[in-house]
Amino acid sequence: ATTVIIIIVLVIVVLVHREQPEETILVYPDRKLGPFRDLRGVNGGPLSPRGWNQALTLNLSSYYSKLGVKAIRFHDVWRVDELDTIFPDPGADPADPASYNFSGLDRCVAEALKHAHLLILRIGFDWNDPPKNKPHVATEKLVEVSKRLVMHYTKGWADGYNYTNIWFEVWNEPDIDQFWALGEEEYFKMYESVARAVKEANPEAKVGGPAIAWNLGFLDRFLNYTRARGVPIDFVSWHMYSTRPEDLAARAKEVRNIMNKHGYASLPSVLDEWNYWDSQRQEPFETFRSSKAAAFQAAALILLEDLPVDVATLYRGDAWTW
Repeated sequence: ATTVIIIIVLVIVVLVHREQPEETILVYPDRKLGPFRDLRGVNGGPLSPRGWNQALTLNLSSYYSKLGVKAIRFHDVWRVDELDTIFPDPGADPADPASYNFSGLDRCVAEALKHAHLLILRIGFDWNDPPKNKPHVATEKLVEVSKRLVMHYTKGWADGYNYTNIWFEVWNEPDIDQFWALGEEEYFKMYESVARAVKEANPEAKVGGPAIAWNLGFLDRFLNYTRARGVPIDFVSWHMYSTRPEDLAARAKEVRNIMNKHGYASLPSVLDEWNYWDSQRQEPFETFRSSKAAAFQAAALILLEDLPVDVATLYRGDAWTW
């Protein structure tokens, strides 16, 4: 009986194999596809929290070195990167170095730039409840604080540094209420004020945005505003979460088309949050570290090689649970 069963199983395997269509792989060794784009980038780290504990008590530098991380974005670095941590007293003098607390962010920046060739530093707030979805100071003071932030990291101000590989991103996801409580036009005006401040502090510093969550109409109107008013912008950033790599591909092309429409064809397109996530079904911490997420990430990185994306930073690289 055992022999009969084995024979039946073998017959089934052969028949199933025969029914599968043949696949042909073609290789063209004479075709040059151009340089490989290194899109190994992440949000956060290598200094990291432990799960839900937001204190940065882990150092994942050895893992970042093994991964060969080339770009890191700082957003949700658990308070050290927030405006009201850096400039805690809204009534303080923004020209006085004593008004600032750079210590926690300095430590994170120094460790990140041991590995990454590029650091994107978001000016704004992490994920919070209101009222931390708008600036904690008036625009005039925000301008001065932004100048000092740039000067600290690129001009050595306040016992600072002279880094040349930090890009400054103005806010995070202003197209959703969680991060921006004011209107669309208010964001455009705030971006203009901060972007001009960045260039005043250091004309060589790179500034960009708007780091949209999803709203391409917002992006279209934003780029129309910056073009019409000659507002500085050195890169265009956007986010995408999905369960299908093809969705990333479609969005990358849509973003590039909007950039081209407004005369920004030469600017980098920066996908600085992406991952596998069905927002209608599961919490991200249930999926980000799953086998499905790993397969999605691998497939997406393969697709991105042929797409108009210049920098990509996965959300996220550290050990926070989300």
